[in-house]
Amino acid sequence: MKKLQLLAIATAALLAAPVASFAHHWTSVCSAGAIDESSFGRFAFSNSSLTFAGGATGTISARYNVANTSASNRPTYTTLELGSLDTSTLGWVSATLYEVDRCTGRTVIICSVTSTTQSTADCNTCTFSGFTFDFFNNLYYVLVNLSRTSATATTQANTLRIY
Repeated sequence: MKKLQLLAIATAALLAAPVASFAHHWTSVCSAGAIDESSFGRFAFSNSSLTFAGGATGTISARYNVANTSASNRPTYTTLELGSLDTSTLGWVSATLYEVDRCTGRTVIICSVTSTTQSTADCNTCTFSGFTFDFFNNLYYVLVNLSRTSATATTQANTLRIY
């Protein structure tokens, strides 16, 4: 009987662990980014999304600070997710996750994801090792770029998640 109880407790603990890890995702809506000064005059916000101002073309860049939302300085994140809308081959959206050395400012790319041309918004991801993050020694940010060569191309960044 005691073995059965121990087995039940162990099973519950193993099943609860993945559920508990969902509570520590980092998320951001794309309207919350720090817009690069070279993008002034080209960008617009539409609710939670970052998009182009009417008639504008070129590239928009925005940075998103990644705060530690986990209970650990070494969360086991493995995925960067970009939610976007890209309806034309004349535009694209990308998100690149960077690690920054806390003392030198040296940056290293962890992973990059680019939108796929579709008629509806979707999410695209890139993955990396679960031992990548070290908030004790490094800082992190996501750089989002939107580009379009024609004002008729619908290109917008909606959401970001790291989990």
